[in-house]
Amino acid sequence: MGGSDYDRTIEELGRTALDYLRDMEATLEGFHLHELPKSQLPIAEKYRQRIQGNEDQLAQLQPPDGQESFHEQFRLAHSHLNESCRVFSYPFQTEDYIPCIRGSYHELCMARHYLYGLRRQLPAFDAYWITEDEQARRDQIEVEPDPSLEVPVGLLYKDWEPHPPRYTLYVPEYYRPDREWPLIVTMHGGGGNDNDFIWLWLRQAKSKGYILAAPKSMDLTWTPKDIRVVLAVINEVRSIYRINPKGIFLTGVSDGGTFSYEVGLRNPAVFAAIAPVAGGLMPWFDFDKAKDLPVYILHGALDWMAPVAFARQARSILEKFGYRVVYREIPDWGHAMPFSRVNEISAFFDEILRG
Repeated sequence: MGGSDYDRTIEELGRTALDYLRDMEATLEGFHLHELPKSQLPIAEKYRQRIQGNEDQLAQLQPPDGQESFHEQFRLAHSHLNESCRVFSYPFQTEDYIPCIRGSYHELCMARHYLYGLRRQLPAFDAYWITEDEQARRDQIEVEPDPSLEVPVGLLYKDWEPHPPRYTLYVPEYYRPDREWPLIVTMHGGGGNDNDFIWLWLRQAKSKGYILAAPKSMDLTWTPKDIRVVLAVINEVRSIYRINPKGIFLTGVSDGGTFSYEVGLRNPAVFAAIAPVAGGLMPWFDFDKAKDLPVYILHGALDWMAPVAFARQARSILEKFGYRVVYREIPDWGHAMPFSRVNEISAFFDEILRG
């Protein structure tokens, strides 16, 4: 953007938005549910009045000619950030802590949706969508799609209609069909959805060159009938894009982590590896059938919803049957989103790809 008062104001508001996104990611990863007010207070003190004031300022700001569409998209993004901060800052009763977290995170993801579409127009966000270790390749990663492509790229949404399954898909903007691409399938937790959950992995996928699919469970969480949903998503993506059949990975958090075992161990020939996060392994599998499937387990020692004993038991069972298991137990982590840990899982997937 140029040097006009409008541009300077947008740049300032963009910097605040970016700071809030980063602070909320750290907060939503590090909080412990029974101590949620301790996590709410710093966010409320730093951002509640600031973001509301920015919202009021934005409402009075008149865009220059030709900037009306940008302005409306940025206004919508900021409105969702404001709502995220309002929900997270509210002094809920203990029984409403989980809806507080979910509601605030959903608004955060809605803001990301609009901000991603504006990423090339907001200088403050230049580096946000690319991992730190790939910043030197930014000019190769952040490109306009090849106009000769016959398939869509970027962030895509597939609803239940005209036919299931529903999923959110990210295809790197630099996708080309002249080579095979690895695919990460990532599954939300109970009560979650595909539109929100894809953001956990989008930066890794964009930076490392993975196609990314986030299916939606048919009900509030995953049940056995969703195995066919996950497999249908993979088959549909493979029918459109050139996918490496030996480079399909499965991961998920909470109920999605548990369902990673469910889908992966029942269909080991489909996947190159699985990475359950904060999930539990059920005892009813034919463990010999899938013992060549590498497993990366990530779990918090202070997990209150899926106690760490679940992860330790999974490790013990799988190692007993001869699985290759990478086990990461985080001492001070509870039951939360692993924003700073997906790079470790991605590195594991990269290692599998290299053979």
